[in-house]
Amino acid sequence: MYIRSRRATELAYEAYQRARTEGRPDDAGLAVVLTDDICHPAALDWVDEFLDYEPTANAGLGLVDQALFHGVIYPDDERLEPWLQAAESKPDLYIREAVQRIRESMAKWATESTVGDAPAPTSEPTPDPEPAEREALDYR
Repeated sequence: MYIRSRRATELAYEAYQRARTEGRPDDAGLAVVLTDDICHPAALDWVDEFLDYEPTANAGLGLVDQALFHGVIYPDDERLEPWLQAAESKPDLYIREAVQRIRESMAKWATESTVGDAPAPTSEPTPDPEPAEREALDYR
């Protein structure tokens, strides 16, 4: 079972902000890694911020990678290319190599999705459940 909690995502983001404000870059990075693990669609609003702050750039790209892997976004999402380009401009070789791996995975996905009758996935975001559905799921 995979649970995406918006509230947990917001708490992780608050921890990131607090750590960054207090000059604790390692803790800021850990908070972004937690955001990656939760991978709630709302966290995508912060990818630019994560990529712009060197201590969280790797984890910010990790969020993009996880979002692709979990189907939170798809390769045709218009936000994806600017994020990958921003990450490619980083001096960290690991980040640049990670962008290459993401691009290779996307190319492979595109090739596989054109085989047979299966349509290629598109960027139809999964909406958050309505409040009544959230209560039924109880994933706070």
